[in-house]
Amino acid sequence: MLKAIVCGLAVTPESSFIWPSAVRRTARGCFAVSRGRSLRAAVDGRYLSGSVTPMIALALEGVHAAELSARCMSTPKDAERVRSALCAMGLLDPRA
Repeated sequence: MLKAIVCGLAVTPESSFIWPSAVRRTARGCFAVSRGRSLRAAVDGRYLSGSVTPMIALALEGVHAAELSARCMSTPKDAERVRSALCAMGLLDPRA
């Protein structure tokens, strides 16, 4: 179901239906991560999909770099790189 909704939002971002709570708005579109860690995203009119790592899934949930590195047993630099890449893709707000 998330795939169909996010695909539709890629084509018509100003929808007339109420978005499910799993679909999160971004400045450049929206995204959802399924329980199986599949990303579905509509960014700048493009549809993106694929499996994500636990670190990416947590970053998309809003976990900040310090906590992200601790929870994923990685370096803070790696966690910041992940967050920066997601910001560059339009999936995270760089100010958050």
